[in-house]
Amino acid sequence: MKRAPSLFAYVQSYFTQYLPKQRGASVHTIRAYRDALTMLFKFVAEQRGQEIAFLQIGDIDADAVTRFLDHIEAQRSNSAATRNCRRAAIRGFFKHLLRNDLAHSQQFVRVLAIPAKKARQ
Repeated sequence: MKRAPSLFAYVQSYFTQYLPKQRGASVHTIRAYRDALTMLFKFVAEQRGQEIAFLQIGDIDADAVTRFLDHIEAQRSNSAATRNCRRAAIRGFFKHLLRNDLAHSQQFVRVLAIPAKKARQ
């Protein structure tokens, strides 16, 4: 039986193939998405009490992403707009996962359903 790619194999293909070659994303967009995913992975690893290198796809579910988005708003004092930018980066990655890993599609769809936050007026 063929082993499924690891989380970080998907991360690598997202940043080296999908964003620059298929989407034509700018260097600035790629950096912003990289930073958002790095912060997410650090947050989830810390919450789980493990090293980032040991994270697996199942570790990053809708609850973890929601906690992360709440965390950056409350603890890092990010605005709703910044939170939504981070959410967009995470959604882009999860759309990539959905195209490439149907076995976890329910998990990915739940992450994609996380709503944007309305900015305060």
